Amino acid sequence: MTRWVRLLEGLTLGVILYSVVIFTVELEWSAETEELPPFFAYSELAITAFFTVEYFVRWAASRSWRYPFKPMALVDLLALLPFYLTFLVDLRALRLIRLLRLVRLLKLYRYTTALHSIRNAFHRVRYEFGVIGFALFTLSWICAVILYESEREAQPEAMRHFSDAAWYVIVTLTTVGYGDKVPVTPLGKLTAAALMLGGLGLFGTFVSLIGGAFVEELRLRRLRHHHHHHHPVPLLVLPPTQPGEPPRCFQPHEIIQALEQGQFAAHDPAALAELRQLLLAACQWIVHEQQHVHPSHPPN
Repeated sequence: MTRWVRLLEGLTLGVILYSVVIFTVELEWSAETEELPPFFAYSELAITAFFTVEYFVRWAASRSWRYPFKPMALVDLLALLPFYLTFLVDLRALRLIRLLRLVRLLKLYRYTTALHSIRNAFHRVRYEFGVIGFALFTLSWICAVILYESEREAQPEAMRHFSDAAWYVIVTLTTVGYGDKVPVTPLGKLTAAALMLGGLGLFGTFVSLIGGAFVEELRLRRLRHHHHHHHPVPLLVLPPTQPGEPPRCFQPHEIIQALEQGQFAAHDPAALAELRQLLLAACQWIVHEQQHVHPSHPPN
């Protein structure tokens, strides 16, 4: 059964990548002519048929009427819509409908650990991400309002709308600096200077926060990979104390044995006696839970 599942997953992954390649070639081809060869239509028909069958097979395998409301099921449904909507909408909306094919890239989430790592990294720093994001938004909005009010009369061709000031703020914060819009009033220049100094610190902190989260996620993934192959049921994993050493992994029964034999005794045995009892009870509870936990399933 596992062999057939892996075969079907590999086939689905190949169809997803094929659809991305076909879509890219179609975009390049459509720049020269609006009449595309029939090959593209046949490819889209075959891809949609495959994804449609996959969608209903997954629904049937889940045996739940709630399956269509799961996140990955919604992604699968959106991946089908471009083909079927072409029969219902006006021809002028076809270009917008075709953009929905980009959703098919999200189907790769099932088959790649890279996207899982991205999700875990953002989840790990979600609080810090929110704090810095709110500070960036506040600084950007205040500076955009001041720039708009101070520059729209001095250079109406450059700051005619508030969106023009917002565009300048985004370009400045990301240190891109296109140079298409430049403040000319004293208040505008002072605001731009404050935006550069404050935004540089906040944006740099934001980037380093995300980078640090990715590094930590990769480190933990390497640790999990190590003790997955060396210790089937690890409870505690300690990083190596010296470069080049493997992580130290302990299984529940090893910790229970050490606690029962008093191997963690220290200078104050009376103070550690209660700690030993608590740790022993915790380890016994974890062993009991692991014996009743079902294997985790991949996202539907």
